Amino acid sequence: MNTTTTGFWSLAASALFAITACHQAQGQQKLDPEEFQKKWTEAGTAGTGILLDVRTPEEFAQGAINGAVNMDFRNVNFDSISGTLDKSKTIFVYCAAGGRSESAADLLRQKGFKNVFDLKGGIIAWEGSGKPLSNARPKAREFTAADFDEAIMGDKLVLVDFFTTWCGPCKLMAPDIERIKIEMADKVIVIKVDCEAYPDLATRYQVSGYPTVSFFRKGQVLRALLGRQSYDELAMAVRTL
Repeated sequence: MNTTTTGFWSLAASALFAITACHQAQGQQKLDPEEFQKKWTEAGTAGTGILLDVRTPEEFAQGAINGAVNMDFRNVNFDSISGTLDKSKTIFVYCAAGGRSESAADLLRQKGFKNVFDLKGGIIAWEGSGKPLSNARPKAREFTAADFDEAIMGDKLVLVDFFTTWCGPCKLMAPDIERIKIEMADKVIVIKVDCEAYPDLATRYQVSGYPTVSFFRKGQVLRALLGRQSYDELAMAVRTL
């Protein structure tokens, strides 16, 4: 192998290492509830951290992690207001499920914030791991986890719509879910699960985005579809499973 070739592979290896290290460092910014709580508690106690809840004020009013400041990511002023935060402090950011907080964390890093940690899975994962919320007003549950388990254990196909009330695509898909429930009642049982009322079920089935439609039979997940599905797509899944 000549000097030029050796130099090329050395440079390529160095570049690959740098890219990998960068990806690893970025990956470390997204923390599970246990690690997020630990790091926030340490920084909050020392006065070196800011806990940022980027949900809407209405969501925030339903309960938040103790010590959080509400700054709605969807507010048109989020960009300018977030820029006024102290860049010397570590920012801990979360939302309901992790989507908005991930975008907010990326934006904050672009603004020059060096230490930004994002709660993986958001409030839903936080509650699902048994961690408390401040001033929480739990949503009413229409059935128990035991009722759910019993419903999915039968021989008949069960369609479970994992949704949230703030999710736009969930609202758009709701009429199609209702149509499936009515028109295909002989083939499938339809259950709607509000993941803010049932964070335990969302965590159990690793629901990472909304809407998620999962199909069960005899307690087993046959298929899971992420994102809005059309009536035809839902109906096809029912016919083929």
